[in-house]
Amino acid sequence: MINPYGEKAFRFITNPIEDDAKINILHGSVRSSKTWAMHPKILQLVKHFAKVQGMGVITGVSKEAIHDNVLRDLFNIIGEKNYSYNRQTGDLRLFTEPNIKVIGAKDEGSEKYIRGKTVKWAYGDELTLMPESFFHQLLNRMSPPGARFYGTTNPDSPYHHLYTDFINDKKKLDSGLVRSIHFCLDDNPNITEEYKNFIKASHSGVFFQRAVEGKWVVAEGAIYRDSWSDDLIYTDDDRPVDLYVRSVERIIGIDYGTANAQVYLDILDDGKTLWIDNEYYWDSQKEARQKNR
Repeated sequence: MINPYGEKAFRFITNPIEDDAKINILHGSVRSSKTWAMHPKILQLVKHFAKVQGMGVITGVSKEAIHDNVLRDLFNIIGEKNYSYNRQTGDLRLFTEPNIKVIGAKDEGSEKYIRGKTVKWAYGDELTLMPESFFHQLLNRMSPPGARFYGTTNPDSPYHHLYTDFINDKKKLDSGLVRSIHFCLDDNPNITEEYKNFIKASHSGVFFQRAVEGKWVVAEGAIYRDSWSDDLIYTDDDRPVDLYVRSVERIIGIDYGTANAQVYLDILDDGKTLWIDNEYYWDSQKEARQKNR
């Protein structure tokens, strides 16, 4: 017996492949049925691209993680006669489609596994853990007409390339290149209210916002788990008019970022409150050039 699908997952599953975006990203809270919704979509992809040259790709942190997160349930759904899988090589057959590769993408060097390949469809599990170079190389290999990419992930930092360059890129969304679908706990009809209450009670602060609300919020460097809330954000209109004439200590926080993003924070300490009043952010990998001045 197959567990039911929620309304949001059902709409995603029943949308024809040709009407999906080139890049489709399912993101949101834990246990919200994102991966569960991908099982029937993978089977649709196999049928839809049966006569198209190229290979299908299922990728994630490792082959073991992909098997545990994705393939085990998929195999249970279709039955052992309808697949064959080599866990060493990653060669996978689903029904009559033998040209599917399961690839672990654990680090930047993993992109070598798809160089030179022609990919007609791909599914990426836990996208935020996938190296950026591998993700872009995978997209580069999707040259057949109508090729499709699908991915699932829990939220991460709002500075993560997946969020800034795809999920939150208005131009890509408006053009139809990217489709972003947000899931929350209530979108999964297969979890109990007891479990929902347990998850909600187990987290607070940024961890609650990510795991329960599915928001992309900053967690790196947080000292106290419950220190983040929208109440801490202020605008130019909210800033005290005398802030800069008070007796304050001004601190410039620097992460010079030779390999990662470069960040400067303009911090004011009035003895009671730390005000982060300005931020400078430069990501040389995203901009494809170093900042000279």
